[in-house]
Amino acid sequence: MMKVVQTFQTEIPVTFYKEESFFVAYSPALDLAAQGIDMEEAQKNFTEVVAIFFEETASRGTLEDALLSLGWMKKQHTFEPPKVVETQNQKIDIPIFA
Repeated sequence: MMKVVQTFQTEIPVTFYKEESFFVAYSPALDLAAQGIDMEEAQKNFTEVVAIFFEETASRGTLEDALLSLGWMKKQHTFEPPKVVETQNQKIDIPIFA
């Protein structure tokens, strides 16, 4: 396992959805999601999923490639996530097949 030599802190957008009897936490900045029976559990589980993502990609040596493929920008020794410009609902047509 690789040794952590430095950390930095950033903020990413996380959206919470209610799906049937579960709450889902999702972030497009990492394309990760987690669920729970309430928002607190979904948030806790999301934090764990994010930690696993960083541990696994760092240990495999693919962290930088993963972040860059998700639209993150490398700034010196840190990364900046993609910025949310606006969130809006759009009407879409969904086909229903017989």
